[in-house]
This record gives sequence, structure tokens and C-alpha cells, in this order.
Amino acid sequence: MQVSPFGTYFSTLLPRLLMVTNIFVGWGFYHDAHIRSLIRSAIGFVFLMSFLGHKEWRFVVYVVPMLNVAAAHGAQVVYVFFPSADRMDGANSISKLAFASARGEFWVWSHF
Repeated sequence: MQVSPFGTYFSTLLPRLLMVTNIFVGWGFYHDAHIRSLIRSAIGFVFLMSFLGHKEWRFVVYVVPMLNVAAAHGAQVVYVFFPSADRMDGANSISKLAFASARGEFWVWSHF
């Protein structure tokens, strides 16, 4: 059995599971107290699971929906705060892609 370092979940496995949505988790954490409590419980669970020697993504996959809720709220905050790509001159396809992937709409790739 392989023993992984303590920070493996935070440095490798959670970023792989969250992909693009981990960018927006911080904004969701900052802007809403309910989201903060949700993220704290998820991060606490991952922290406690980090004490195990053998680490696999399947042990922490249960926190991904909670972090995606926080990321969705963060994406909504960013979308409201910054002008949308549709209203910009020369539509910014990267911001469209980031918002679409945070909402899980990967079919948007065909619209660029």
C-alpha cells in the first residue's frame, strides 16, 4: 500500500476533481456566510481524511458537490460584478468558457 504526503488531497486530488470550478470557490466563500459554513465542513472533512496514509480520490469525492455549490455562487457573484462577455466589444470567449464550465455547460465549446 502506498503512503501519500499529507497535502495530497489539497494539492493534487481536489484540483483534479474540481477542474475549473475551483477558481470560483474562493469568491463563494468570501461573499456568503452560508457558503462559508458549507465549505468549512467540506474542508474539515478533507483535512481529517488527510491523516490517512493511503489517499485516493474516491475518499473525498463526496465533498465535490458542496464545493461546486460554492463555486456556482462564486461564479454568479463574478457574473453580476463584472460585465458579461455578451455586452463587451469583441466577445471574450475565455470568460464565457469559464462561466459555462462553472455551470457544467460544456456544450458551449461548439458556440465559439
